[in-house]
Amino acid sequence: MLTPSQQKWVDHLSDTNKVEIFPFDPKSNGKFEEIKFQIQSAIGTEFEILHRGASSLGISGQKEIDVYIPISPEKIEELTPKMEAVFGKPKSVYPLERTKFLAKIDGTTIEIMLTNQDHQSWIDGEIFKRKS
Repeated sequence: MLTPSQQKWVDHLSDTNKVEIFPFDPKSNGKFEEIKFQIQSAIGTEFEILHRGASSLGISGQKEIDVYIPISPEKIEELTPKMEAVFGKPKSVYPLERTKFLAKIDGTTIEIMLTNQDHQSWIDGEIFKRKS
């Protein structure tokens, strides 16, 4: 059973867009380290920066790297301008949940999420990750 916010997210997905799957890029970890350095240059080193998604698992995926920075909701507001200075305007903003930025390294899309560590969607994802 989906929660109302999960259903809202599913409802915004396209029924016609196609997703391409690419072989694992062995340079993904190096690209993650490069973007991590850029993020730390913007916001400092005291925040955890996590490599998630298919590339972190070493499997085929959408030729993107998912990066999460779990922080308190107040920090999202504080860090957003610092991230904008490096990565430009956010691609999407879900107040009190997450703010997404995009970057590219050698043709690979990097999705960077300032995410509320206390939001149920993050907590649920962490529970799922631990169980898998």
